[in-house]
Amino acid sequence: MQDDTKKSEDVKTDIKEPYSFYTQEEINNVVKGFIDAYISGDTKIDFPTTQELIKRAKVGGEELRFREAERKEIENKKSFVDLVEICTGGKSVTTEELKMLSIDYLEKF
Repeated sequence: MQDDTKKSEDVKTDIKEPYSFYTQEEINNVVKGFIDAYISGDTKIDFPTTQELIKRAKVGGEELRFREAERKEIENKKSFVDLVEICTGGKSVTTEELKMLSIDYLEKF
């Protein structure tokens, strides 16, 4: 009978790294430029409202309850404010956390 078990050193795991067409410096510049424009009032952000989130979910074939949509609306706004605070030095993060936030920011906005 053949032993189909593999030793732990034989098993490889792939760790996915974030990939971008842009360098981290270019990503940082885009995020910085957007935040500068937001702070100066040149750019306005219209976050989706609770009703818009419910409508989007319905179009996607999902059901989103009012309270959950309301929570998402608040969470979206809070995450943006957190990002602005971090990027402007108001909150401390590691270099790796800042890198991941920059990528996450581009995905969201």
